[in-house]
Amino acid sequence: QITAIDYASATVTTILDTTSNVGALVNETSEVAIVNGDFDLFREQKVALSYLQTDSSVIAGDTIITSGKGGVYPQGLVIGYVDSVSTDPSGLNVKATVSPAADINNLTHIFVITGFDVSQ
Repeated sequence: QITAIDYASATVTTILDTTSNVGALVNETSEVAIVNGDFDLFREQKVALSYLQTDSSVIAGDTIITSGKGGVYPQGLVIGYVDSVSTDPSGLNVKATVSPAADINNLTHIFVITGFDVSQ
């Protein structure tokens, strides 16, 4: 996401940033969740998949895509792939670790989406 612009440049904040939150869908199950940057996962170049239901059927290898909700990202962009799924000791929170589909540290080109139809 472009978070600042200048005369001849722009600052892009990636999904790895701890302030990042992206509405997401598990492609295989259509489960809704949020992909967010996580300080503990940042060093591993991974993100968290949060707000999954306790009966979630997400498994390692599932594809995570943008949900299109919120009007920031269009639906269907591949975010990444599930590495692992865990439930906290209380049994109330299910969380997954996701590896981004893009090699964030070696991006050479990006596309800027200036608008899209949210009704699709």
